[in-house]
Amino acid sequence: MHIAVIGTGYVGLVTGACFAEFGVDVTCVDVDEQKVENLRKGVIPIYEPGLDTIVEKNVAAHRLSFTIDIATAVKRAEVVFLAVGTPPKTDGSPDMSYYRQAAKDVAEAVDGYKVLVTKSTVPVGTGKWLVVRQPGNYGWPYCATPELPYVAYDFASGVSGAPFDCQHPVNHSSHNTGLAELPPVLEPELAYSFNSLPDWPELGSGGVGPMAGPAYVFSAERSSAVKWPEQYAGLPLFYEWTRDLVIAFHLSAGGAIESMEPLPFTLDNPMDMEFGPDGALYALEYGDGYYQINPDAQLTRIEYVSAP
Repeated sequence: MHIAVIGTGYVGLVTGACFAEFGVDVTCVDVDEQKVENLRKGVIPIYEPGLDTIVEKNVAAHRLSFTIDIATAVKRAEVVFLAVGTPPKTDGSPDMSYYRQAAKDVAEAVDGYKVLVTKSTVPVGTGKWLVVRQPGNYGWPYCATPELPYVAYDFASGVSGAPFDCQHPVNHSSHNTGLAELPPVLEPELAYSFNSLPDWPELGSGGVGPMAGPAYVFSAERSSAVKWPEQYAGLPLFYEWTRDLVIAFHLSAGGAIESMEPLPFTLDNPMDMEFGPDGALYALEYGDGYYQINPDAQLTRIEYVSAP
């Protein structure tokens, strides 16, 4: 499997290095040419114990590489992680310009089926899961879905305006260098908020922190006592960071969700997962603490144990 990680800050660099350590081929992308060149030389811009060793080891093994070429990285990848910064603006709102530009660049490079994972910090209440097969308008920052528009907000006056038109969105930004009249917002395969959904009770209710996980690639030739069985082959895993859920999605040929299969284990705030070369699932659990030493944080391996 090959993944692309867009952004080489704390989240992106650590994510890419850890996936490479699991044996996955990873390309990390950044727009800063000097930063990319330094990473190629082993100069790590952040401090994380052991990260320099992991990066050096996996660069030498040709599992981890760095580039400014987002188009090539996306075309090669099966899974694309968006891990660009969303720093606060002077009014306290998140600056989504880097995120929007990265999403636009990814959409323009898509040439087939991709799983897109948002690792950037984005506003709450907009959880959705979608299959991206071609460029399109997936809503942000005007609509969560075609039926759920955001409203125009004046941060200077604190006054909310009218809802945006999801069928005919218009980009009036002075920073816009592309289309002003945008195509209609596309419907995601799944959209949800804090309450439970009658059609999908498996999701439950609670916070909103959608995470798009891997799809299992089964191999009968793989000699492993812990590999997952063929019944999970091709099923994308969805996990909810705020609800401790892991669910396998059964999809139609067109990518629509036909059923949800909750998996028989619980993870504590899962934030990353990938199948290893042994066919077991490896997951990073964030745990319940914030901005402190977190005893709940751990790397977990989920093995398949057959019935006697």
